[in-house]
Amino acid sequence: MTNDTKLSFEDQCFQWASGFYCADHLPDEWFNWDNEKQDEWLEDNKWEPFEYYSPKDVWAEIASLSSRIEKGEYPKKEDKKS
Repeated sequence: MTNDTKLSFEDQCFQWASGFYCADHLPDEWFNWDNEKQDEWLEDNKWEPFEYYSPKDVWAEIASLSSRIEKGEYPKKEDKKS
């Protein structure tokens, strides 16, 4: 991930979440590409456990995790019960 481009918080979350499903994080430019180029990038960069997922399915997985991060729906250290 590079910080040359100013991404929105939502785009930053989506980019971060992409690292769980792709061999690399989405490049900043990904958000300016058309759907065909985005799908091609996802197809070429899927992490091996997701190699049989369609680009649409990979996108949906990234979006789901990204949404949870945006909403703060993840375990926090201070929430851990001793």
